[in-house]
Amino acid sequence: MDILKIEDTLPKAEKGIKLTKQALKEIRIIIAEYEFEKKQEEIYFFKNIKPKIYRQAHLLCQIVQYRRKTSQEEQ
Repeated sequence: MDILKIEDTLPKAEKGIKLTKQALKEIRIIIAEYEFEKKQEEIYFFKNIKPKIYRQAHLLCQIVQYRRKTSQEEQ
């Protein structure tokens, strides 16, 4: 029983990358204008929240690269 079908992985990961890139653009715009109430809030955002988004994007890129490589090898 496959929870995630292999053939669905590439399109879903590519869509995830597009959504993550768009979210990062929007976050940059918001953060440029946003004033954090406390220094701790700003530190928490840049040490915890933002890196999670970048990790997600990195993971999705790795999935796409892997699936493209394996699909080329299958041909």
